[in-house]
Amino acid sequence: MSEWTSAPLEDLATITSGGTPSRVAEEFWNGDIPWVTPSDITSCRTKFLHYTKEKITAKGLASSSATLLPRGSLLFTSRATIGEIKIAVDPVATNQGFKSLSPKPDVDGLYLFFQVERLKNEFVRFGAGSTFLEINRKDTGRVEIPYPVDRSVQTKIANILQTIDQAIEKTEALIKKYGLIKAGMMHDLFTRGLTPDGKQRPPRHQAPELYKKTPIGWIPKEWECEAIETVKNSLVDGPFGSNLKTKHYVVDPGVRVVRLQNIETGRYNDLDRAFVSDRHALLLHRNRVDGGDILIAGLGEERHPVARACLYPRSLPAAINKADCFRLRCDESKMINAFVVHFLNTAAARKQVRRYEQGVTRPRINLGNMNRLLIPKPTLDEQNRIVEKMASLVRTMELESAKCEKLYHQKSGLMQDLLTGKVPVKVDEPEAAHV
Repeated sequence: MSEWTSAPLEDLATITSGGTPSRVAEEFWNGDIPWVTPSDITSCRTKFLHYTKEKITAKGLASSSATLLPRGSLLFTSRATIGEIKIAVDPVATNQGFKSLSPKPDVDGLYLFFQVERLKNEFVRFGAGSTFLEINRKDTGRVEIPYPVDRSVQTKIANILQTIDQAIEKTEALIKKYGLIKAGMMHDLFTRGLTPDGKQRPPRHQAPELYKKTPIGWIPKEWECEAIETVKNSLVDGPFGSNLKTKHYVVDPGVRVVRLQNIETGRYNDLDRAFVSDRHALLLHRNRVDGGDILIAGLGEERHPVARACLYPRSLPAAINKADCFRLRCDESKMINAFVVHFLNTAAARKQVRRYEQGVTRPRINLGNMNRLLIPKPTLDEQNRIVEKMASLVRTMELESAKCEKLYHQKSGLMQDLLTGKVPVKVDEPEAAHV
């Protein structure tokens, strides 16, 4: 069994701050030295940093407190967002929002990366500042890092964790690919549809006689184009004003309340729960939400567009919808709820919604304008075929997402076991033995 010890971070790596050349001097910028800012770190999707938005010249480097860091340096953010970390693929310089780490010869760089990642909260607790949090060089260096004395054991542990990271990256790439496939499929299904044999109609440029122009674009000539108002059974907003406020919430058991954070694009998020008493829910019977109902967000934000939609799961008990959360039930003789959800999440529907949006900071759409939104209306049989086609892809994506979540959980457990010495590692055993 390998001997373990611990040491302050400053004993394991050289800690380097960054700097910014003068913006006034043009000769300091647009050179060939990558210059890293925290935004480069947060936008990087892997642990290895390949790209920076800006570059500086050798003169710019010499004029500032920035330092040229060697390849393999750990770029550790120390300001505003503390503890984000990436590995430099090439020699780079950073701005002053970093306390970068250059591992010493007896320390495996990838091993140190995983330790710093695991101990992020230890660094954050040293953060100070009134405008934004920042950790200084002294406090960065004092965080205690456990490690096996034998460098080959450090490398073995790093390789095990890298193996599971690669599995995560591969799964995330697959999920992203399916997302692109889904976007393309949604466009095709809502402009070309599916014939009884399960095939899409030929594209319009090949068979223009199969299509007609409508206010929402070209659609198959057999389809109709109707407003939500004409195909709904009911469409209601949440309770007005004082009829439902935070003070009405109770601890489970009670009746669920559907809120904006529950409505994601095509998916109901059941992690954030709120309840009201059965008695209060009876007063709001008009706002009842049943399994299979459509939920639409009447309010948007940066990452969550207004009018995003999902189905309320049939596995959940009846609920009520809050203000800015519309509940839509379609006339079953005209439209299938799942078909409408898929369409509302397409780019074509988003384009319509933007015409009706109100508000600057957080766009919203009101009940009257929701009723005006136009929806393509194939036959119920064709709607069913489209829904089934989408459901098959969604199921595949959900399986990959569940796999990814399982890998993250596995990595968390491995980091705790391997980076503390709780589970011993033999240098000659395969990485897969721990994954």
